Amino acid sequence: MAHCPLRNMHSFATLSSARDTSLKEIGESLTFNEAFEANMTYEEAVHDEVKKLKDENDNARTELVAQLEQIYSLDSKDEDKP
Repeated sequence: MAHCPLRNMHSFATLSSARDTSLKEIGESLTFNEAFEANMTYEEAVHDEVKKLKDENDNARTELVAQLEQIYSLDSKDEDKP
């Protein structure tokens, strides 16, 4: 799993590309319906990408918490020491 700024950067690059494509399609649309569909496709891409990013961030947080718990947990032998 990529480091958080890289995950975010990848998602924003994906969203920028999707927006660029949708704006081109909107500009080339001959009817309102075509333009609306191009925008809806972009909105679906945003929804999917943000969900993916959230899931990746949730997984990274879970991994981080597990690592921190392992680092900061006391070994049972250490608990007996004064």
